[in-house]
Amino acid sequence: MNLRKQDIFEKSNIQPSITYRVEEKSENFPLLMKVECNEEEIVAFLDDGRKVSIPISWYPRTRQATLQQLQNYRITSDRYAIH
Repeated sequence: MNLRKQDIFEKSNIQPSITYRVEEKSENFPLLMKVECNEEEIVAFLDDGRKVSIPISWYPRTRQATLQQLQNYRITSDRYAIH
């Protein structure tokens, strides 16, 4: 039986992760200014004034993390990512 990747996700209810890669950083690309984590979401504040929030429940690793673990993050020196 030959399954396509899409078939596997549909049958198992697994959501594929999406990764965006910035090939060339632009002056117009927003920078991370601040991050806040609570038991429900991770919130990123960008230098253009936007606030982006991501539910903790979307990701198995964050869903299992304690609040102390969630608050143990760092913004990369170029201010484009959170680790």
